Amino acid sequence: MDSRMLLLFQKLGRFDYEVHKDRISPAYPGTCQWFLTHEQYHAWRTSDKSCLLWLSFDPGCGKSVLMRHLADTFQPSTSSCVCYFFFKADGDLEQRDLSHAFSAILHQLFTVFPQWINELEKEYDRHGSSLVSMGSRLLRIFTDMSKVKVSRKTEVICLLDAVDECQEPEQTELLHQLIKTIVELSEQGCCNSPRIKFLVSSRPYNKIKRKLSSLLRQTNGYHIDGNANTDKVSDELSLFTKAQITEICHEIGLSEHVQNRLIERLATSQERTYLWITLVLVEIRQMPGKSERKAFAVIDNLPQTVNEAYEKILAGVRDKSQARKVLSLILAAERPLTLSEIDAALEVSERTSRFSDLDLEGARPREEFVRQVTGLFVTVQNGRVYFLHETARDFLLRKGRSSRTLGSKVDEWGSSFSALEAHKQLADICVRYLQ
Repeated sequence: MDSRMLLLFQKLGRFDYEVHKDRISPAYPGTCQWFLTHEQYHAWRTSDKSCLLWLSFDPGCGKSVLMRHLADTFQPSTSSCVCYFFFKADGDLEQRDLSHAFSAILHQLFTVFPQWINELEKEYDRHGSSLVSMGSRLLRIFTDMSKVKVSRKTEVICLLDAVDECQEPEQTELLHQLIKTIVELSEQGCCNSPRIKFLVSSRPYNKIKRKLSSLLRQTNGYHIDGNANTDKVSDELSLFTKAQITEICHEIGLSEHVQNRLIERLATSQERTYLWITLVLVEIRQMPGKSERKAFAVIDNLPQTVNEAYEKILAGVRDKSQARKVLSLILAAERPLTLSEIDAALEVSERTSRFSDLDLEGARPREEFVRQVTGLFVTVQNGRVYFLHETARDFLLRKGRSSRTLGSKVDEWGSSFSALEAHKQLADICVRYLQ
C-alpha cells in the first residue's frame, strides 16, 4: 500500500464505527437461535452466489441486537470478510448517511484485503480526498470489488442494520443501488471473483417492502419476516425474561412466590417484545416495597404497552418543567448532545449576558441530574445523552397539528412535544449563548 492509498485508508476509517456497534446490547445467551436456525438464513449463508437476505421486524423486537450478534460472531479469515454498519436515526450524524456507512465498510474490507485498495487508484486520482464523502460512489466502489480477480473462493458479508433509519434522500439512493448491485451480481456468477452477500435489516415499511420484495423475486433472494416467527421469538423472550426476573428478585430480596407471579404475568402479555420487557423491568426494579402484597399491587398494574410504560416512567418525575426542558433539548438536537452541552444549555437563561454567568455543574453531576430528572427515560453512553430507545422520540412528538386526542389527560407525556417548539427553544439557547 503506497502512501497515497494509506492516506485514503486512514480517511475511510476516520470515525469509530465499532463504538456504534457496541452501543447496542449484546445478545442474551440462548437467544437469536430462531434466526440462526431459520432455513432462509441457512440457504443464504450456504449459497455459492452473491445474494441478499432481508430481515424485517417491528420496532423493539431485537433486530439490532441480532445484527450485532452476527457482526461479533462471524469469523473472518484469509478468504472471508465481515463488514457492518449500524444506521441510527437518533444517533450521531455519521450514523445516518451513505458516505460514513460505506467509508466504514470499505475500511473493514481493506483491513482484511489490503491489496484490494489499489483498485481505487483511478477513483482517487479523479476525486482526491473528497471521495470519502461521496456516499453513492463509495457504495458503487464496494460493489465493484466483486470484479476483483481472486485465486481462491472469497466471500464478503455486508451487514446493514436499520436501513430505514438512513436519512433521505440517501435511503432511496441506498435501496436503488442495492437493487442494481444485487441484480448485476446475481447475473455475473464468475467463479474467480468474490461473492458479496448482503444482510439488510429494517422495519417492514411499505416503501422498503415494495422495493426489496421486487428484488427478491427477481434474483431469488431471501426474506425472513420476524413477525411471522413470533412463536419462536417468544420462546427466547421467555428465556430472557425468566433470567432477568430471577436476577432482579434476588437483588432486591423478593420471594420465590413473587418471582413466579411476575414470570407468569409477563408471559401472558400481548405486547411481548424485548423493548416492552426492558421497560417493565425498569419499573420492577423500582418497587416501593418488598412485601408480597405491595409486590402484587405493582404486578397487577404493570403497563400493558410500550407507550403506557413510557407514560409511567415520566409520570414519576418530580420536576416536570426541568424534565420537559431536557427532553426538548434532546428532541431538537441534530446529534446526541454531550453532558457538557446539556449542562450549559440548562444554565442559559434570560439573565445570561456572558459565559461567566453560567453556573455550570460539570459532566458527572449533570449526568446524575439528567438521569434523575427524566426518570431513566434517557441513557448516557460515552458522555452523550440518548433516548432509552428510538421509539421514545415518536412517543413524545405530536402527530400533525394537534398534540392530543379528545379526552386525553392534561398530564400525559405522549404526543405532548412540538418539534417546532423544541427547535425554537434550542435556537433561543444557542443565540443567548453566542451573544
